[in-house]
Amino acid sequence: MKIKWLWFAIIIGILLLAMVVAAQTTGRSPELTQFYNDTNVKYFGARLPSGLVMLDKSINPPDLGVTVPCGEHCYTITVFSYYVPDTNEQRMVVLHEMCHVYLEETNTVELDMHGPAFQACMRKLAAEGAFDKLW
Repeated sequence: MKIKWLWFAIIIGILLLAMVVAAQTTGRSPELTQFYNDTNVKYFGARLPSGLVMLDKSINPPDLGVTVPCGEHCYTITVFSYYVPDTNEQRMVVLHEMCHVYLEETNTVELDMHGPAFQACMRKLAAEGAFDKLW
């Protein structure tokens, strides 16, 4: 009888672990990738490379979002939905990360990654209405 309960506990433990892992998966976000591409055309004159936006459901991620180069003129933006569950807020994170891509693509070097050039990019997006329907 004790062996049956032990096996039952092991199976339940494995199922719970599988559920936790499944909840922390990262996957491509077609909607946020389309938002990136549309925003690239509308606000950056299609000067940014095609982007891939991922949605990561990890618990306790390192940041709201991150941009990682994946080759020459290639970037993957990851939005961490644990901290940013709302779609409009996720789009604002994508806009933020797009400014990082823009600075990288224009070879703009700043000691502070959120320095004057980055802030100018964000202000330009705001002035042109990129955030209007998001906040």
